[in-house]
This record gives sequence, C-alpha cells and structure tokens, in this order.
Amino acid sequence: AVNYRVTSLKIWGLKISKISDIPEIEKLTTLKHLSLVNNQIEKIDSLDNMRELTSLHFGDYWERLGNNLIKIEGLDTLENLEYLMFWHNKIKKIENLENLTNLKVLGLGFNQIVNTLELDDLTNLEELNLEYNMITEVKNRNNEDIYERVF
Repeated sequence: AVNYRVTSLKIWGLKISKISDIPEIEKLTTLKHLSLVNNQIEKIDSLDNMRELTSLHFGDYWERLGNNLIKIEGLDTLENLEYLMFWHNKIKKIENLENLTNLKVLGLGFNQIVNTLELDDLTNLEELNLEYNMITEVKNRNNEDIYERVF
C-alpha cells in the first residue's frame, strides 16, 4: 500500500513497478509531475483534486512502454497541465480536454482511440501525437498550423 501522508510531494514516478491501481491518489494535491510508465494500470478515476499537475505521463513513446489504461476520468479539472502523455495504452475514447488550455504537448499515440477529438480550446498546443489510432476527426479551428506538427 502507498502511504499518502506526504503532504508536499511535487514529483512522483514509479516506472516498471507492476502496480495496477492507484487508490486515493487524489490526496497528493501538491503533485506537479506524475509518471507511472510501464505498470498495469487500467483505470484512472481520481485526478479531480490534483489541480497543481503540470505533467502527467502514463506511457513512453521511445521505450514503447505504457499501461493497460482504458478509461481516464478527471482530466477536465487539470487546468495547469502542460504535458499529457498516454502512449502505448488501450484507450478507446478521450474527452473533456477543453479545460486544458495550458496544454502544450499531447501524446496519445499507440492507443485504440476512435472518437472525434475536440481540441478547439487548446490554443497553446505545440505538439500532437495521434499515430496508430483510429481517430475519425480532429477539430482544432483555433490552431490550424498544429497539423504541420502532428505525428
């Protein structure tokens, strides 16, 4: 079990730890960077109180390491998020990104995403990786030049 009595933790990374669940992670309200690459996590549903997060890594492009993520909830509350990496997972649908207006990098490659992505409000987006998905449409009327940098 993870002890969440630490109240001022800023960075937390557990790579290749074989964890499958992150219970009560929402208690880490001061966390700025969270990296849980190459574990067995299937679901994230408790990010609501983690409003200080600026980077969230649940997959690595170069090492081809991810998790077993299918569902992510609570992203809409992470308004300070700048980097969101979910490479090499099993995500089928991603939504509620409209409040992530500070997002600069969005890495969703190597998933199973099939829905239309609504990126209209992501005006600071600089890098977008959607490779190896089945996305039907990407809507981003405010940042047309992002398509030059889409991977």
